[in-house]
Amino acid sequence: MGDYKVSLARAELERHDWDAIPCGCGQPARHLLGALESVIEGKASGAIRALDDHVFIQSILMPPAPAVCAVIMAHMADGIAPGQEQELLRLLLGFVAGEEDGDSVESSLQLRCFETVRDGLWLVYRTLLDAQGPEAKGYADDVLEVVEWDAGRLRCGSTGTCERATGEGAKTNDLRKSPRYLDRERGGGAGDRDRLMYAWPLQSCDVGCARRRGLLG
Repeated sequence: MGDYKVSLARAELERHDWDAIPCGCGQPARHLLGALESVIEGKASGAIRALDDHVFIQSILMPPAPAVCAVIMAHMADGIAPGQEQELLRLLLGFVAGEEDGDSVESSLQLRCFETVRDGLWLVYRTLLDAQGPEAKGYADDVLEVVEWDAGRLRCGSTGTCERATGEGAKTNDLRKSPRYLDRERGGGAGDRDRLMYAWPLQSCDVGCARRRGLLG
């Protein structure tokens, strides 16, 4: 027996039908597999730049975004090579704070990315704690500002100052009570221009609005 190690990222990569996912360039998304393999092999920087105009067009999410987001989160679970944190966290921020094309017929790409990153919340905290430079820590903080519902846990993870949440401090940002989620539950169209809304910390401002106001850096 050799030292074969199961890769969660490769398993996630194989789970998706990339031929059936339209890429931002208009071709099937299968051609992205080379770049994603490079990310898995620890060559994140150039590979992530190769995703521009395919997974994102400027800040607008394209149909491959949820699948690519899932592969990146699985790669983080595998354990990432030193020096990859900044590029990967910047990519995650693009997923959770990205915009959607108003003409898209996809179910919310942003919501699907949000849920994937939210499901791997502790991986983002782990990367925040392990990050080597201030830029990587800054990106991790920005991602957590979007996906973390618990103000006390965010403060604890970001500053190391922890206190037991009680009363008002124990309340979390429940996405299921947000106007955006409720609109989806009532059958709101996938192509509408209003995006994910958060009760905290962005209050009545969506992610795009928050970025324009400088709340997300």
